[in-house]
Amino acid sequence: MGKQFFAGSIGKLVSLSLASLLLFSALGAVEAHRFNECYATNMNNSGLRGMMAGAAPEIEWGKNIRHNIVSGVNGVSGAVQQTSDGGYIIEGTVVSANAWFKTCLIKTDAKGNELWHREFGDSKYSLSSGLGQQTEDGGYIIVGIISHAPRWFNSDIFLLKTDASGKLQRCKTFHITDDNWGDSVQQTTDGGYIIAGKVASETSKTSFDNGILIKTDAKGNTIWESIVDAGYRTECTSVQQTADGGYIVTGLSTRSGEPGSVLLYKTDADGYQQWEMDYGSDFKLPACGNTIKQTADGGYIVTGVSPTRGMGDICLLKTNVYGVLQWEKHVGGCGTGAGEEGRSVQKTKDGGYLVVGCIQMPSNHTSMYIFKTDTDGNKIWDKTLSEGECYSAQQTADGGYIVEGRVGSSPIILSQSTYNNYLVKLSPESP
Repeated sequence: MGKQFFAGSIGKLVSLSLASLLLFSALGAVEAHRFNECYATNMNNSGLRGMMAGAAPEIEWGKNIRHNIVSGVNGVSGAVQQTSDGGYIIEGTVVSANAWFKTCLIKTDAKGNELWHREFGDSKYSLSSGLGQQTEDGGYIIVGIISHAPRWFNSDIFLLKTDASGKLQRCKTFHITDDNWGDSVQQTTDGGYIIAGKVASETSKTSFDNGILIKTDAKGNTIWESIVDAGYRTECTSVQQTADGGYIVTGLSTRSGEPGSVLLYKTDADGYQQWEMDYGSDFKLPACGNTIKQTADGGYIVTGVSPTRGMGDICLLKTNVYGVLQWEKHVGGCGTGAGEEGRSVQKTKDGGYLVVGCIQMPSNHTSMYIFKTDTDGNKIWDKTLSEGECYSAQQTADGGYIVEGRVGSSPIILSQSTYNNYLVKLSPESP
């Protein structure tokens, strides 16, 4: 191992090799740029005024999938993916009239028409945090939490596997400490799974203080667990296996007396830390990474929330393979609140990035928002869809985009459920 090296205000690197240090010292200046613009008030407008390099794709169709099905309960991201048959799979949480929660999986055809719908959970409170992916055998993998208490005390992480028709094959639970929360799962190259989340410390018992990584085999049996402790409080919200066989994680890192920062945490194939970086804010508000992907150059792209103007904005961060910041972009609306957030980022076929989340309009209502950038993070187009929040999106086989989120004006409270799961198909971009 190399010596520890601290990178000042950018973050810290742990156990760097000599090659890493040489590369770090050779980096040029970091670009920081904010999209300083105001959102149009017409919700049918194709996007924002200013900085528009091209027209946004048209809406081909939109579907209200099912009443009282929500993705993104308590801020955890839901997911939509195109399946091998050209249709779509949606993960969410069913909120019943008596405020019970159950994990839900919905399959649609290529036009968004529901083919089947499955609910899982024999507990009163079973909350899905994210769809991992369609697995190699055509089935699906979901991670989440299960609890017998409405405030999620004494919760366990669950890993749920279904076949291609959504029928349950197995469900594994993980009890690491008194409180456990699963946020992200991915199938790994060996056929097993990697899970990221958060757990309570031994001292706090009911407060999520540490991140957690869990590696399992193909049947969900634990191979190893690794606690991620990057400060006073750490949360792991997204994990991906990297080209070298290790894992990259984003989330939240909070040090005592300071607001949270966007966390990047790299491990080897056995879960041992290789380096850690955090990206803070000049404002006394927390920042957090929600989704991370490895890019074609070996680096990483992250979206989440990072305060500017003294309130939360969507952030998009690009780093090199060692987590050193190369550029960052911030997107903010005209509202006065702090409810703007990037929920998901995906790489597109042309080397750019697709980001979805929510922004505030001049009326301070939160709206579903999607934008596309080039490989350097420069915005190509953007689009507001409806009052609500976007949770995930993906470029489809025809070059268009599928977007999933929540529509409705009421807050997500256990006994208030005036919202719907919303699926939108955007056409391919004009040449």
